[in-house]
Amino acid sequence: MRIKRINIKVKINEKSLISGIVNVVEMYYYCKKKKQMIKSKLISVRTQKGFSQEKVADLIGMGQSSYCRREKGLVSIMDHEWTKIAKALGVDKESIYEQESNQSHNVILENMQKYVARLEQENQSLKKESEIA
Repeated sequence: MRIKRINIKVKINEKSLISGIVNVVEMYYYCKKKKQMIKSKLISVRTQKGFSQEKVADLIGMGQSSYCRREKGLVSIMDHEWTKIAKALGVDKESIYEQESNQSHNVILENMQKYVARLEQENQSLKKESEIA
């Protein structure tokens, strides 16, 4: 996305601007935090069976760091990976499977889109004010 610079002198409500920036930063960290959906069932079964992350990763043909990111929820586990992991642990897929939470991501995205639209409206009104002045 390319950003065009426009030099205009406008009055900006500092409280509104700071509040908006804080909201965007808070939403960003909330999204980041929610995305990390730790796979506690998987970790519990793996440790009960006495497997290390490295051992499971080797059994499913994956690097330990890649496997670790999946357990931490930083990377989604694909359906075929759930199957491989369950087979490596000797359990049913259902006993370790935890669904990703897309609903919270959708709500956050929707709120951010509304906020961007509000900022665009405010930007337009400020441009009109600067043209009048």
